[in-house]
Amino acid sequence: MGESPKAHTSHLGHIPKPRPAAAYRVTRVARSTSVAVQNQTRPADTTLYATMLAQHRIIDELLVQLRQMIQPLEERADRAPSRRVLLRLQKTLLAHIELEDTILFREFEAQSGLREEGPTATLRREHDVLKARVTELLAAWKSSSIALLLRQLAAFDALYTDHCRREDVMYGICERLLSPELHAEAQRRLTPTSKTPKLR
Repeated sequence: MGESPKAHTSHLGHIPKPRPAAAYRVTRVARSTSVAVQNQTRPADTTLYATMLAQHRIIDELLVQLRQMIQPLEERADRAPSRRVLLRLQKTLLAHIELEDTILFREFEAQSGLREEGPTATLRREHDVLKARVTELLAAWKSSSIALLLRQLAAFDALYTDHCRREDVMYGICERLLSPELHAEAQRRLTPTSKTPKLR
């Protein structure tokens, strides 16, 4: 599947540097060097591996957007716009996790026999923690201090980043195990949310 992407480095304790799109692409076999090919627009990478990494990038960008929105706020300022971004992050995260748990990881476990103690079992437990943390953020969003929300965002980002380092390794393995039908179903379910969020 090509070399693994660079590890996530976007921690919310400081302003992250822009991430080059190339850091999220799968290394592919060099294309023909003919002039005709060079002049064509390069098609998007449609491997499941690349699509899942694009989802990670979207969640990263939503986390950065959230921090940028609330950091300058006064305590009594309107938090509704940032809460909508947080709801989008939760929706994207839950859809991403559901696809992993019900298609990618389930197929890996079925074919490998590694269910209770395998790598996907660990990732599933981490999914439960991530879902709980984003739910806690939503519950605290309206009333907690800005300082507390920033600390919670930073803690979530660190947890999510660490999780992604382990999860990225599984994508190439899982993709090779999927039938064409399951691969198509996974892509169908991911495509509607695989759009980069606009920063406001």
